[in-house]
Amino acid sequence: MSIEIPAEPRTAADPPPAPTRPLVSDAAPSARTERNDPTPTVWPWLAWGFQKYCTWYVPRHFHAVRLQVDDSTGDPFATPGPVVCYMNHAGWWDLVVGFGIAPAFWTGRTAYSPIDAAALEAYPLFNKLGLFPVERSAAGLRKFLRTSRAILANDDAAYWITPQGRFADPRVRPLEFDPGLGHLAKSSPGLTLVPIAVEYVFWNETLPEALIRVGRPTVVSADGEPGEGWGGTDATLKPVDRWTAYLESRLTAEMDGLADDAIARDPARFRVIKAGREGVGVIYDTFRRVRGLFGGKKYIAGHDAATRENRRDLAP
Repeated sequence: MSIEIPAEPRTAADPPPAPTRPLVSDAAPSARTERNDPTPTVWPWLAWGFQKYCTWYVPRHFHAVRLQVDDSTGDPFATPGPVVCYMNHAGWWDLVVGFGIAPAFWTGRTAYSPIDAAALEAYPLFNKLGLFPVERSAAGLRKFLRTSRAILANDDAAYWITPQGRFADPRVRPLEFDPGLGHLAKSSPGLTLVPIAVEYVFWNETLPEALIRVGRPTVVSADGEPGEGWGGTDATLKPVDRWTAYLESRLTAEMDGLADDAIARDPARFRVIKAGREGVGVIYDTFRRVRGLFGGKKYIAGHDAATRENRRDLAP
């Protein structure tokens, strides 16, 4: 069920949008004060601590965090102005992996993200980490757009959003986005949107792999229409629906590509941005170490590497 909100009024005095500078909305105020600025609070020391915690916490639960980046049109991480990172909602780990790990290699930006209002009540500390509550209602959508536009008025903003609005298996098709991201895109000439696909899969080790695929960015054109490559022909679709369909198709393509690479189980297709723990467990790994020490064999923690080594030893 989609929620429609009334279009924002324009007057003859409103200046036309300038495509050379990322804009949030043609109705955005020229000056903002602390009193009416809805931008979420970010405590820098707390954000720094949360990122450090995530970079410590994630390797304890994953064998590796692996990254792919489509840099065919340039480095998406070097894009000037605010950036919207829209990703599929694969599981609980999305916040920690995307919101917590990404700033470690995407420096110089402040991260923000909408989150379900009930979930934020369960984690009140996130109020000071740039997260803000979202409610599923017409009033909630209006508040979401107002807060999002205020965030995107900051050139250093990295705005993370899971537009599916719910957890969903990465294989579910078609993707179905809530309308909020489409509303943002259609009213933000110059804004950069980056599709990010994520999966958590088991390969050959005891811990899973966190796979991340960063796709080619889209920059909203001056006329507010979907970018190059949009193949929609249904002229009856509203601008919001056209943008929603376009962004769904872009993220679907990245998720399909990531699924192929996940099935291939080829680590060479990724760059490791965070290596995790190898081995089975403390007791069994200690036994293997001792056996290797007295048996004159090198101890190798990883199952895959150890298996290859043993095959070489047993080869005639």
